[in-house]
Amino acid sequence: MASKRLWVDELQPGMRLSAPVMLKNQIVADENTVITDRLIGQLKNHAEILTVLVEADRPGRKLNRRELVVQEKYEKTIEDVKNVFDQVRESKEIPINSIVELTSTTFETLLKENFVLETLKGLRSADEYTYFHSINVGVLCGVLGRWLKYDDDTIFMLVLSGLLHDVGKARVPLDILNKPGPLTNEEMSVMQRHTVFGYEMLKNVPSVPDEVKLAVLQHHERNDGTGYPFHLKEEKIGDFAKIVAVADTYDAVTSNRVFQTAASPFAVMAIFQEEMFLRMDSHICLPMLSQIKNTLVGRHVVLEDGRKATIIFVGTQSIEDMVLQAEDGEFINLGMRDFKQFKDYMA
Repeated sequence: MASKRLWVDELQPGMRLSAPVMLKNQIVADENTVITDRLIGQLKNHAEILTVLVEADRPGRKLNRRELVVQEKYEKTIEDVKNVFDQVRESKEIPINSIVELTSTTFETLLKENFVLETLKGLRSADEYTYFHSINVGVLCGVLGRWLKYDDDTIFMLVLSGLLHDVGKARVPLDILNKPGPLTNEEMSVMQRHTVFGYEMLKNVPSVPDEVKLAVLQHHERNDGTGYPFHLKEEKIGDFAKIVAVADTYDAVTSNRVFQTAASPFAVMAIFQEEMFLRMDSHICLPMLSQIKNTLVGRHVVLEDGRKATIIFVGTQSIEDMVLQAEDGEFINLGMRDFKQFKDYMA
């Protein structure tokens, strides 16, 4: 997709970034992020950021009504969640009433978004990863609950589980949490304690359901016993924790971070297909895989030989059952070829 470079002062809401905005090896805003007044203000606060690359065919495109509602709600939620996390870090206590109110009101709009996987990708603000990750996992937990046909009360608890799943990181020292490089083994051990920290902060809060508390404690456990903190196996892991694990994994691998480039949808599908019968719950992974597939038809990729192609069919039984049409008209049945080859995925 064609791009053009603009001065920050030339940016208009509705444009979309065609490349990540970087500052001192930190990602300030992801590729495909929709530009808003808030993001423009953030960019202007960084004197070192003078220009950015935007999609050339979307100059000043106004967000439609649906996008505006979701964008505004999401940005407001970032501020609310940031305030909650700041309060937890300062007081070591969780303002549970504020969180419950946030879960009840704010997430209602986001959960109605039919194209939630693509929408969340476009809304991310990478310099606030801790906050948008908590929001995204909460939304994804709620949507997974909807796909799994849970009732409204259960979906509420799932959203709460996702929103709180990393709350224990408020007790992780900032020099570890924000370290701009790989963690040492000792630092990683402290980081992994965030599940226990979160549970300890919630265990005596009577208004938080036990299922939510266990999800916070167990969301890094895996069915084969390779997770943490207790190396529990499938039968010992709560259903909420298994759902949070899927949502957490999806958002983590599709996010750009300092030492990680966001995975393509094909690589994400590979992760879930490889892990859902060993480490994760296939009953939860299958709806996620199905929804990822739904976002692919009509999208464009670059083939190994450099040709551009359009995905015109994705099978329901296997992610390797995919048909593409190359720019020269050739139809390509992906068959058993390695679909992860498509590194240059174009939205």
